[in-house]
Formats: sequence, C-alpha cells, structure tokens
Amino acid sequence: MGVFTQQAFHKQWPRLFQEMGEFLSQGLSEIEALKLLQLHAPSPWQPSLQQLQGFLSTGEAFTASLRNLNLPFPFYVYPLLEAGEYTHALAHVMQQSAMLATDLRTFQKSLWEKGRYPLFLLLLAVGVFGVYQNFLLPQMIEFQQSLTEAPFDSPLIQGFPLVFTALIFAACALCYQYGLRVREHYRWHLFFSYLHLLNQSGIPLYQALLLLKNSETISPMEHKFLSAWIHQLKAGASISRIPHTSRFVPLWKQIVGHAESSNTLPQAFAFLATYHKRRVHQQLNDVLRSIQPLGFLLVGSVLCIIVLGFYLPLYEQIFLALDA
Repeated sequence: MGVFTQQAFHKQWPRLFQEMGEFLSQGLSEIEALKLLQLHAPSPWQPSLQQLQGFLSTGEAFTASLRNLNLPFPFYVYPLLEAGEYTHALAHVMQQSAMLATDLRTFQKSLWEKGRYPLFLLLLAVGVFGVYQNFLLPQMIEFQQSLTEAPFDSPLIQGFPLVFTALIFAACALCYQYGLRVREHYRWHLFFSYLHLLNQSGIPLYQALLLLKNSETISPMEHKFLSAWIHQLKAGASISRIPHTSRFVPLWKQIVGHAESSNTLPQAFAFLATYHKRRVHQQLNDVLRSIQPLGFLLVGSVLCIIVLGFYLPLYEQIFLALDA
C-alpha cells in the first residue's frame, strides 16, 4: 500500500469519496473531479490520484481503474461502484458508501468510549487490591506484630482476599454476559447495514447476499444465516422462511415478510440495522448501571480494609490497657 498506513487509509478514504461524489453531482467529469480532489488531498494519495487519472484518460471505467491501484477498500466498495456506474448514479453511491464507513467508525468510537468505563473500574479495583496485597498487607502484619508480639490473627483481613476474588469474578461474569449481547447486536447491525446499502444501490438481493457471504467480515453465525437465505432464493421461496439460526429470527421474519409483500426490502434492512444499533447502546447502558456500583464497592472495600488493618491493632492495645 506504499506510504499509506492502514489506519490513515481507512480514516481518509470516506472523506475523499464524499468530496468526489459532491463534485460529480455538480456535473463534473470523473477526471475533473479527481483534479479538484488532488488539490487538497493528503500527500500519500497524490500518486494514486494521478495514476487514476491516467487510467481514466485511456477510456477505462472508474471502478476498473480503481481496482488497478490495489487499495484495501472494504469488500462492498467495488460492487457498489460498479452498480453506480451501471445505473449512472456513481456520485450517489460514492456518497452513500462514504457515509456508511463514517457512521461505522463513529459507532465504533462511541462503543469504546462507553465500554472503557467499566473496564477502567475493574482494572482500578484490581490495581488497588494488588497494592494492598503486595505492599500494604505485609506492613500491616509487621505493625500488628510489633504491638502485640503475637502471631498475626485477623479473620477479617485474612478472609478479605477470598471475598474480593469472588466479587471480581462476579463482575467479570457480568461484563462477559453483557459483552456477548453487545457483540451479537453489533454484528447484526453491521450485517444489515451492509445489506441495506448493497440492495439500495441497485445490486440484486441474491448478488448482495453472495457478496456478504464471500467477504471476510461475517461470523460463522451470519454465514449460516446467509446460506439459509441464499438457499431460499434459489428455491424461489420467500426469504422470510428461514430456520432459527438466531434468537432474532422471529422479529426478522415479520419485518422481512411484510417488506417482501410491499416491495420495501431496503427500508426493512435499514430498520433492522437501526434496531440492532439501538440495542447495542441499551445493552451498554445496562452494563454501566450494573457494574458502576460493583466497581465502587470493590474499590471502597479495599480502602476500608486498609484503614481497618492499621487501626484495629491500636484499638486492641487500647482495650487491653483499659482492661489491665
């Protein structure tokens, strides 16, 4: 990929596609749009844009010219561009593919911003406990033994690591359970977002399903679901008649079945993508509400044990002195 970095490429290409789509929508030719784009494109893109103009000047199609550059676009870009050229809607398709890529990046960023908070709480609790267990506890034992000159014997402090470990396992199990739900909704959001964009851009449903099935972005569960859908289309049956490959199939059957009868499949795919996106945010909010009190409890319990570990021996000496 030359001087490109993977992160920079996936961050920059949606903006360039968006701008070129805007230029094309104003009636400019592809070469004219590329020349305007080249004026302010990042330096790693300059050779690629120049080569693209050279391919176009020989009469080659835009998608074929772009393929010659061997740039690692997402799997849906080239089929969308070919469909856009065939339907004379290249500007619209470029803008739509750029919008999808931008939305997915924004969505992933929001997931990280929300998901890092419970992770930070757990790591903080484990870090405080590690400091307590390795540094403070030996000092507490030494301090109590210097006062009492007896072996260290405190059930509260000695039993605390077991209680803390149990709480940590409970928090991890809770995060894992919600993490599986978030991941499932997130995967189906991607699936239906891709399917909506491909189908809306004029690519037949059967071809769109094959593109998704052959891509590297789907999971084994989605592959099984796609295989069932493709089999239904081959048999000439309704795609709402699919086996229960996921717990969401009853919802999809009703939505897709109604969309087939009213010829509104792209709108149905858009609704399902939005539905799963909304469920991702709901699951993240739920795990935040659940893990926040537990995280505060973990950190607070460690601090309480540290305070008690230093003050209990003093109180014991005071009471012994009073008794004497």
